[in-house]
Amino acid sequence: MSKLHGVDVSGWQPGIDTYNLSADFVIIKSTEGIQGTRYNPEYRRMADDAMRSGKRVGFYHYANGGDPIAEADCFYESIREYRGKVTYTLDWEGQGNRTFESGRDVQWCKQFMDHIDSKMGGVCILYTSKGVCNEYDWSPVKSHPMWGAEYAYDDYVYQGYQDNPWESNAKWGVWGRPCEIHQYGYVNPVPNNGGYSKLDADIMHVPASEWERWCGDKSPKAPRETPSRTKVSLADIAATIHYDMCVDAANGYSQAPVRWGGDSPLGTKTIEIAGRKYTYKRGSYDCSSSVITAWRLALQGTPYEGKLDDATYTGDMRRVFVSSGLFYAEPRGRWHAAKRGDIYLAEEKHTALCQDGGSDGVLGYDSLSEFNRNEMHGAVNGQPGDQDGYESVVRGYYDDGWDFIVYYNGNGDFYVDSEDAPSAEEEDMTLPFFVKFDDDSTEHLFYPPSGRLYAIANPDEKTALIEFFKLVYPGKTIDVNAKKFGIKDAPWGARLNDVLSRGASFRGFEQFTKHPSTRAIVRDEINKALDEDSLADLVARRVVDLIG
Repeated sequence: MSKLHGVDVSGWQPGIDTYNLSADFVIIKSTEGIQGTRYNPEYRRMADDAMRSGKRVGFYHYANGGDPIAEADCFYESIREYRGKVTYTLDWEGQGNRTFESGRDVQWCKQFMDHIDSKMGGVCILYTSKGVCNEYDWSPVKSHPMWGAEYAYDDYVYQGYQDNPWESNAKWGVWGRPCEIHQYGYVNPVPNNGGYSKLDADIMHVPASEWERWCGDKSPKAPRETPSRTKVSLADIAATIHYDMCVDAANGYSQAPVRWGGDSPLGTKTIEIAGRKYTYKRGSYDCSSSVITAWRLALQGTPYEGKLDDATYTGDMRRVFVSSGLFYAEPRGRWHAAKRGDIYLAEEKHTALCQDGGSDGVLGYDSLSEFNRNEMHGAVNGQPGDQDGYESVVRGYYDDGWDFIVYYNGNGDFYVDSEDAPSAEEEDMTLPFFVKFDDDSTEHLFYPPSGRLYAIANPDEKTALIEFFKLVYPGKTIDVNAKKFGIKDAPWGARLNDVLSRGASFRGFEQFTKHPSTRAIVRDEINKALDEDSLADLVARRVVDLIG
């Protein structure tokens, strides 16, 4: 019998990448006592990511020894949507547990497990140490599987996954030897997992079919994630909205007299994300009002709508965002890598939104979007709109003395039917070509991939770009957005002229797609086309020359 190896994680590992963990199963803390999910606000995100990678998933509840029925109900409410898909465990330990070693341990655990079984339809697992197993007669709950903790030494030891980990000769009480799941040491299941190099290592000593029985899933071979459903991330929606606000020249920086938009003659703007429409007021924003607006809009139509309405400025953002149940905040010194949609916050002066956590997920290698300052390098009384290209920007990460990173926990994400989700073929892709007029009215065409400007000397080059994207993205509508610059009424003229005069890199223009991290994706598509002996080969080679 091939044994399954796994790990258990909790709120002590915020941001951990459960998708890429090298493990057959992951058991995740969801609740403690009757305090709900406050101790691990990321439990849903951890579970969903693990499921998407094909891993078996379980949840556990840490007992505080209060009312067993109330604690079981608290646990059930947090995991009810996963009924039949996950195992569920009662964690019986001493710290914070008023009933532990009171003589009523077995009775309490039986009440809890019987109640949660009646709701989840499976078999509750009991987690405790070998010493506790032998301290009482656990016969009333012997039918429940045992997940036991016993290590080779008093201190955890890094062993890596072991097929036959050490254990003492003592039996696991009424369960005998071995227990169904053994927690035996440390393991490093993935090289870059957010800084958590050692996790508790677990091994299953029973067939994998037992896991399905504990879940209550009568069809163990059924897909673990319904293929007709597509997950939509609120963080991606908020980041997309904020990105759009920052690159739209109608939006500029101001703290007064207007800071919530609405002062632009262009009115409102509606963008569509994942089949839903989001409308914001164009005009003047400051750093905090823009981030708050983007996240408020992202919550529209969800059970969390209105939860951020009390947020007004950097000084109260952390309190309001965390109290919504969708975020947790970590101070400097406890940071882990930010992801798209997370918030950098210096409470007395500034905030910005993480747009891209970087391909390696390392803190400090991402990009951020922000409303920066007005055209007079001040905070008030500027003209509506971005007057110089730097009032609202998307830029590389920098440290502005952030006090906190406010992390989105994933709990507000939702699913839509795949047939309702917009497909790549249904979305238009805009290729932004720009025309600049010299003083002699000579036209020069520029194409700015990833924020850089390149001269297009021949109309055939423009045609080549269009044809390439048609080949790579069949069925898309390619809308060539040609705008004239260097004339008075050109909305982006100041930006373009500034870039041309300095010859510098500039991130303000629309890129290949709406997401700022997709340059690598486009390059992958180019490399695929280069491997094909077709017209795409010739077109792609020309595109490679153009984008460098």
